[in-house]
Amino acid sequence: GDARRDVVAHVVDAEALRVGLAMPNRMDAAIAEMNDPAALDAGVAGLGEVPCWRAVDDLPIGVVVAKAGRTTGMTFGVVKAVGVTYKIDYNLGGPLLFTGQILTTHLAMGGDSGAVLLALGGPLSVAGLILGGSRDVTLATPIDDVQQRFDVLSARERCHHALQRLDHRAMHLFGAVRV
Repeated sequence: GDARRDVVAHVVDAEALRVGLAMPNRMDAAIAEMNDPAALDAGVAGLGEVPCWRAVDDLPIGVVVAKAGRTTGMTFGVVKAVGVTYKIDYNLGGPLLFTGQILTTHLAMGGDSGAVLLALGGPLSVAGLILGGSRDVTLATPIDDVQQRFDVLSARERCHHALQRLDHRAMHLFGAVRV
């Protein structure tokens, strides 16, 4: 390709991954600076801007979640557990152990990593970043861990009280979804 045309951003910070089971990882994430900030679409494909983010403590087991990924597009699942420890093999010379993850039913495949995990039970909100999984489950890093590590997503304060209200737009979009 053509670097002037194909490179859209440059990584400015990344969480280092630790191979092996002795030193667990909290996330596989990075922050990039856009070459042309005007080209950035801050929304989620098909939904537009998602103004809230939700701490893992506010994410109940059984809540319906969605993600819009590069490989599988918009898919839906259910939160099965939070605070999960899971081993993933990235072919880096040994397995990687991830702790504190959100476990959902299967909703992602290779190429979907990095997509936001959206919580639909209440105001539409970002709950995590898709990390990986298997043919049966998907893992996501809680967005509050990402926010703390990279100091992003200050929108949480705007949503503090909104978690108690029903987001009719999300219910209209996702009310008929069966998982």
